[in-house]
Amino acid sequence: MLNVSGIIWCGLFFILGPTLILVNNHVFNKLSYKFPILFSSLGIIGVVVVTRVAHAFGCIEIKKHLSTEFWLSRIFPIGLLSAATIGTGNSVYLHLSVSFTQMLKALTPVYILLCLVLFKVETPSSPVVVSVCIISLGTMIASVGELHFSWTGFLLQSLADLFEGSRLVLLQMILTHNMTPIESMYYISPATAVCQLVMVLIYERDAILKEQSWALAATHWYWFAAGTVLGVCINFIGMFVIKHTSGLMLKLIGVVRNNCLVLISILFLGEKTSSIQMLGYVVSVGGFIWYTNLTHGGKSEANHSHLPISGSRKYSRLASTEEMDEL
Repeated sequence: MLNVSGIIWCGLFFILGPTLILVNNHVFNKLSYKFPILFSSLGIIGVVVVTRVAHAFGCIEIKKHLSTEFWLSRIFPIGLLSAATIGTGNSVYLHLSVSFTQMLKALTPVYILLCLVLFKVETPSSPVVVSVCIISLGTMIASVGELHFSWTGFLLQSLADLFEGSRLVLLQMILTHNMTPIESMYYISPATAVCQLVMVLIYERDAILKEQSWALAATHWYWFAAGTVLGVCINFIGMFVIKHTSGLMLKLIGVVRNNCLVLISILFLGEKTSSIQMLGYVVSVGGFIWYTNLTHGGKSEANHSHLPISGSRKYSRLASTEEMDEL
């Protein structure tokens, strides 16, 4: 059962997640800010600052000291994939509605499963494969019903899911070195921030200078501050949810909150959603919940799914970090 602390952290995660998504949507579409990589960099830079300041004042303890070889082979690739996930994920809002973007995120387990198989980390059972097929079917139905479909947006979200799946596989390998979530964030956030800033220089620098985006940021600074603060909070709160409950609870909260976000988008943002799209969403969410239960772990589940118990437990915890790609 959930204790009081667990309920509080779950409630905060439930509220702040959709809030950050709506802030992103407002900045990109209402304010016409066309630099999603730069905007998403604010959150990860905030994580770097917070973890360093907290460590300097003794608020957090970093016991693991990494070698240069380990950092280059394990930490940097995770940072690169995290930056790619955030950059492509936020770019989706330039091409697709909030509702449909959340529906496409239901495909994330498909890409995670694909990466786990390709890296020979786990072998999926038949029920897991079926649940993944249900998720894919629901997403295809939702695609047919999308009123403002964009292949660019669809491909960007697919890339974001693939990057996220690869990142989770690398994180699972890092767990063998007994790194805590705080230590992982402490080391991974600088690598992610550097990679994202490089992406900004490559893809957005000229346009930023030409369109004088700094004037827009100065005028609407409170929206940019909100995105930064929420990005930092989502990372920390997500870890506390896992600590006080489980990765399964984090996943289920994400499913419920995305469902609520669809309703909010329809009721308050004026977005139109067809009945076919809603049907696809329901089918996809149903498969997503089943998939989460199958991969949650537990001795009996691990035995029936022919997965190593330790691997299944590690994966359950890691898969839940998908919810943290909303910086």
